[in-house]
Amino acid sequence: MKKAPQALFVSSAEPDVVVAFRGMMGWVARNTQFRPEAKAEFAAAADGLAAYAKVHGARACMQGPPKNEWDYLKPANGARVEREPDDDV
Repeated sequence: MKKAPQALFVSSAEPDVVVAFRGMMGWVARNTQFRPEAKAEFAAAADGLAAYAKVHGARACMQGPPKNEWDYLKPANGARVEREPDDDV
């Protein structure tokens, strides 16, 4: 079996990536349009890949929708889900 090239592996411990990750987690925590259980599930599953992609101008593609993907699309309080101006998702 061939090994993947080392260049495919990156570190999410870079200072800028850590700052971006904290920002993402803070954005989720501050927004009341997401249900508490969705916030908890996101926090448990989130990793540095999306933050790394944001810092380095890349796109991160994730597979594996939540059990009921509509839970993330329906606001908890009926409000419209807002994105921050620099969100690139």
